[in-house]
Amino acid sequence: MGRGRIARACVFCRNNKTKCHIPAGQKTCEKCAQMGLECSLLTKPAAPLAPSHPGVTKPERNAQYKTRLDQLQNQMEHMMQIMRSQGVNDLVLLSLPDGRPSLQPPPQPQSALNAPAQPQAPVSPIGPGSVQSMSSDGSLTLTQSLQRNHNGFSLPPLNYRVNPAVQAPHYPVPLWKDPVVAPAPPALLEANFVNQQGFDYYNEPYRQPWYATGAMASQYNMFGNVNTGLFFQASPANFLSQVLKPSYLVQVYRELITPVHRGGRDRRDPHRTNVITENILTREQAIDLLTHFRDNFNHWINLPAEMPAEDLVEYLCAESSLLLTVCCTVALRFDRKALRAKVYEPLLKHLHLETMRARMHLRQNVEFLQAMVILANFSESLCSPYCLYDPWFVSSWGIQHLTNLMSITDESSLQMHRLWNHLAIAHLYTCNSTGRRCILSADSIRASQEILKIPQSNQFDACILAEISAQFAAYRFFNSHISNDAVEDELLQWEEEWSFLTTEEQTIQFASGVHTYIRFMVRLHQLLREAKSGSHATPSGVNTVVLAFQSAPLADLFEQIDHLASVPSLLLERVSVDMFACLGDQLQQLGLLCCTLALQLCSLARESQLLSAQQASLSQALALVDGLADRFEAVSQSPDDLHAVSAAALRDFKTRLNL
Repeated sequence: MGRGRIARACVFCRNNKTKCHIPAGQKTCEKCAQMGLECSLLTKPAAPLAPSHPGVTKPERNAQYKTRLDQLQNQMEHMMQIMRSQGVNDLVLLSLPDGRPSLQPPPQPQSALNAPAQPQAPVSPIGPGSVQSMSSDGSLTLTQSLQRNHNGFSLPPLNYRVNPAVQAPHYPVPLWKDPVVAPAPPALLEANFVNQQGFDYYNEPYRQPWYATGAMASQYNMFGNVNTGLFFQASPANFLSQVLKPSYLVQVYRELITPVHRGGRDRRDPHRTNVITENILTREQAIDLLTHFRDNFNHWINLPAEMPAEDLVEYLCAESSLLLTVCCTVALRFDRKALRAKVYEPLLKHLHLETMRARMHLRQNVEFLQAMVILANFSESLCSPYCLYDPWFVSSWGIQHLTNLMSITDESSLQMHRLWNHLAIAHLYTCNSTGRRCILSADSIRASQEILKIPQSNQFDACILAEISAQFAAYRFFNSHISNDAVEDELLQWEEEWSFLTTEEQTIQFASGVHTYIRFMVRLHQLLREAKSGSHATPSGVNTVVLAFQSAPLADLFEQIDHLASVPSLLLERVSVDMFACLGDQLQQLGLLCCTLALQLCSLARESQLLSAQQASLSQALALVDGLADRFEAVSQSPDDLHAVSAAALRDFKTRLNL
């Protein structure tokens, strides 16, 4: 029986391993049309598509699919019974070092440890309910190979480092602490990316470390890299990994695909828990934190303003305990220091548990999408030793539930459009900053503009839409879909269309900052293309910014320094300390990135003979970097939070450059 795969695909979609969709009445695929490429289907028409299931009606296919699912469930239940009979009882859901769920046996009492060992079936780390049986020679069986290729799993991150002294850790060490790293082989001492995690992601834990050196980076590119590799080489994530210590880096994943269970949630589940029933927060504390969230963060998800906070807490406890946990955790990140010291860590653990529960289902409600918006825009500051949230994965996860805006009713149109746009901007920013593929199409970007046709839309919606337009134009240029002249024209058109936003104090994070960042990144890509470094991977240890600007004129250097320094200047002048604590992680990390880039360019400019005006400009840029580091420290509530790490990273990099 056929598997429903398309019988033809164009060369572009085949090379990029993406779905080739041909709209009705057209001869070219959708992706080639939106990218302005000549589709190979025009030059070489294919034969008509054959029916994927000849002679089988849709009800019959659904019945066959349900039968296969039932058979699979019965097989898994039978295998679990076999495991329990062999001593593996009451498996609990834990997390592997990259945040994936894994079935592991619970801690055994001392009496059980002293008892004679019983043979146990190995448990696979691939995901919940997946069990592997090893062949006699220890190799993978056919079933294991199919599971490896089709069951879906997270692959190890590129720059992840874990203390090898920890025996089989169930969670990573904090990213802000330098772990004890075992000596690497001499040939790998110059590696850019070292993973000492000590886990075989296909079998069971093993002792030898897994290495991915800078020379091997092209083989372990993150999900969605273009063939040339320039998109990732010139990305901010790659630059920061080259100049900052590993303890200051934010987690970056290659790929995140996890198995899910089909079917809706049982809203009548009597065992449903929340932060109140788990005694993490009292009802009064939850009301206070939710009020603080609604006063400072509600523009992201639009919780009902007319509903009393007491009723809103009761509603979220019944409908979405995940959203309640997310709101309380975000509100407590940089506020209420005394309460934070007591309950923040239990909140993060409970948030991890709630997230793991939510990822097991496909049918979700609006409250789940609201939680995804908050997690996508505040993921970096919510990362902990217990769970790592990748904004690319979280935003993609939420976007997949909002792919059809045309089915939205009038009553929820504004709310759903806002959720869509907020997920889209988090996704686009992460793609451009980490060099990963965007799952949004040009039609999706055009659908984002529909929000301006709704009478209830406001200026904040226009700000989000402006940033989406700029980020998508940059993404198309970074992937060589448009030329240098085309991206320059689009950025000029963007300035004319959205210039009124740059004069508004409250819209700084969505206009001037993103425009400055994109202008610099476009210039960086242009210089790297001129250096012809896009055809091959950047050599290990080579700083891409230094490679691009080492031969640039001094006037060009100071022009870029002034552009980059304008971002911390605007953050310090127009954003108060209280407002700074409520900004999204994207803007705060944008300030860190622009300051780091400015320091690198200042180091290059200092090697030349400077005029007095240039020396003054250099000193002013360094003062702004110090000012932003001071602001990070003023907002920080813990030496381990994102702001404290950002301040330490800026001061350390400036010291190492002798600036």
